[in-house]
Amino acid sequence: MPALTAYSFGPGFWLLFLANFFSFMALEFCFPVVSLLIGDLGGGSAAMGVAMAAMVGAALAARVVGGRLAGRFGLKAIAVAAMIFEGVALILQLVAQEVGLVLVARTVFGIGYGLSTTALNAWVLAAVPNERMGRAVGLFGIGTTFAMVAGPFAGFIVYVDWGGNTANAGIALAMVAVALAVVLPAAETRAAKGAAATGAGPARVERRGRPGAGVRPAAPVAAIMLMSLCYGTTMSFLPVYAVSLGIADAGVYFLVQALAAVVVRYPAGHVQDRRGLRHVLVPGFLFAAGGYAVLAGLEGTVGLFAAAALFGAGFGIVEPAVQAWMVMIFPKTEGARANGLFFNAFDTGMAIGALAVGLLAGFVGFSWLFAAGAVLLAGAALLSTAAVVVPPPVGNGQEGQPVRGSRSGDAGRV
Repeated sequence: MPALTAYSFGPGFWLLFLANFFSFMALEFCFPVVSLLIGDLGGGSAAMGVAMAAMVGAALAARVVGGRLAGRFGLKAIAVAAMIFEGVALILQLVAQEVGLVLVARTVFGIGYGLSTTALNAWVLAAVPNERMGRAVGLFGIGTTFAMVAGPFAGFIVYVDWGGNTANAGIALAMVAVALAVVLPAAETRAAKGAAATGAGPARVERRGRPGAGVRPAAPVAAIMLMSLCYGTTMSFLPVYAVSLGIADAGVYFLVQALAAVVVRYPAGHVQDRRGLRHVLVPGFLFAAGGYAVLAGLEGTVGLFAAAALFGAGFGIVEPAVQAWMVMIFPKTEGARANGLFFNAFDTGMAIGALAVGLLAGFVGFSWLFAAGAVLLAGAALLSTAAVVVPPPVGNGQEGQPVRGSRSGDAGRV
């Protein structure tokens, strides 16, 4: 049974990579068709909104308890349970003949999604030292980003052209079965078992020049909520905005955005490991701000593609960097808690963005909201120059020891 080694991305890493990819692919595969299914069963827009809210709410709740359950049963057990929940949800969707059962299915899937994102990420990152964390997070997340590219498009085509809900839910169920099959032979390392336990609490995030006067995980939580708020806004409203401007190629925006995110993830992680966290956060937020600025003044297809490339690159840099930041400020024994907090903040930011923009767009228009987002993202870039990571205690009674890069030797650069 292959295990993840501490200083190389070995067979265990790639087993968990595949499990994460197929699990997330099943999620994305069903995303665009749930509303179609509810409509086909006679439901309206309110039921479609409830389906999304039920899944997100269940995922948030599952992550809250997932870390505690991992401490008792282990990360592997939680990952296996997650796949089972997802499989049961897809079986319910497969046989659903009324809207109520679809809502139950999405709730159950949300539980599995919440548990899988917590367990798989904590498991794979537990054995990775801090000086390689950026590359590990960037590489592991490429599978998620590929799923975001291919899943919604493929799921829509299958539902519309290949046999509706039966084909869609059946294929998604097969994906979850593959995810379960590759999780089972993966060995839970000693480090992963330690990451499932409950530790003493997170370390501080201190500001330069003010040692000891910092916050706990509030800084990375705020960073990822802002980025996911902007990401959720583009995912929810970019097509409507583009159509209102007479731009017909809005769908390609998401492909360009996702591809840009894939391209930059691993190189950005390498820069983070060698140069430090602020060296990726600052340009990442600036790229995203540039994308939103282009959207605010959008006039044609060329601008749309430029905005997609800029925002996609910014998202692909910031999202894995903040996840690595979150993991590093928690003790290794609280890896499940750190990842659960990260994904809860991400999903909450997406929900807030979609809700807030939906309420405000009718009053001020999308252009002004994108301009406001650009200002917020640029402000985040400025604030990122002032935040540094203080690692948690490592068992020798010392707190706040600098993280030394494995190659650069730049002690204290974070």
